[in-house]
Amino acid sequence: MCSNIGEAWRKRRYEAAFVSKLNDAEAEAAETQTWIRFAVECNYVAADVGSKKIGFGFSFIKVAIVFIASFDTFPSTTTKEAFSIAD
Repeated sequence: MCSNIGEAWRKRRYEAAFVSKLNDAEAEAAETQTWIRFAVECNYVAADVGSKKIGFGFSFIKVAIVFIASFDTFPSTTTKEAFSIAD
């Protein structure tokens, strides 16, 4: 999931590529939630732990959706000044 967000950020100059990678991240989060549910049902993971992980997945999905909806607010390039990177 995180790698999809990273790739999306680097592709933010192109809306379709940006949105595509964020959609990939959203799908990966949903898949992870499904595997967590299986792990809980098979008693590999405690229900309370699984619930917290699934909740994180929902939070992650919400972030991806907000990023997609607010594409126009992101800078198309990254400057050293924006991140205070020293030479």
